[in-house]
Amino acid sequence: MQDYGGTLTWVVSGNYTVSYDANGGSGAPSAQTKTHGTALTLSSGHPTRSGHTFLGWATNSTAASVQYHPGDIYSADANLYLYAVWKADTYTASYNAA
Repeated sequence: MQDYGGTLTWVVSGNYTVSYDANGGSGAPSAQTKTHGTALTLSSGHPTRSGHTFLGWATNSTAASVQYHPGDIYSADANLYLYAVWKADTYTASYNAA
C-alpha cells in the first residue's frame, strides 16, 4: 500500500504459476511463471500418448472439451493448472472375403 497525497493505493505485484499435467500421457511442458498484470503465452509444446490425439488443455482432468490451446494467451492474475485433453484414435478394419 502506498500513500499518494492522502489517497491510499494498493499496489499488487507477484507471480503466478501455470502448470501442465499430461493426464495419462508423457512429456508435458514445464511450468511457466506469469507476472501480475502481464499476459503469458502458453507453451506451444504438448504431451504425447499412445493411441490418442492431443486436443488441447482444460482445467479439469476429466474434461472432454478444450479450454486452452498451445500458444493461447493467458491474462488472468491467478495460478492455473492445466490437464491434457485426449481423443482416442480410431481405426477402420476392412476384410476381403474372397
